[in-house]
Amino acid sequence: MDSSKTNGSITPEHNQEDLKIPSTIKFHYIKSNLFRVIHADGGIGGVTPQQNIQIAFYSERMPLPQQVVYELNSDNTLGSEVVDERVSKTGLIRELEVEAVLSLNEAESFYKWLGENIKKAKKLRRSVTKKEKST
Repeated sequence: MDSSKTNGSITPEHNQEDLKIPSTIKFHYIKSNLFRVIHADGGIGGVTPQQNIQIAFYSERMPLPQQVVYELNSDNTLGSEVVDERVSKTGLIRELEVEAVLSLNEAESFYKWLGENIKKAKKLRRSVTKKEKST
């Protein structure tokens, strides 16, 4: 290689074909060991100090009792629950399932994708509702 052509730096030789930008790119989706499907009733989050968008998805449910007491029948079978002795939380549980942190650019892309899929789902719902009414 002639170093005078590269100001003395050593660079690999390329022809025009090597520098051609491809017209397509293939992505492979590989599930990590922690991959799982979750149900989400909602999310909570906001903007991080690094100006990323953070959202934790949760599922809502009634609290399960931590302790219950049952009467014991004379034949040693369980009777009725003694409801006054039940130990349980009050209110609703929002169990955090997973959290995602997105850059602003990725959040905007997700926002667009979500909007497009909401439109598709609404259109499908209207179509199904029309068919149900006509039958």
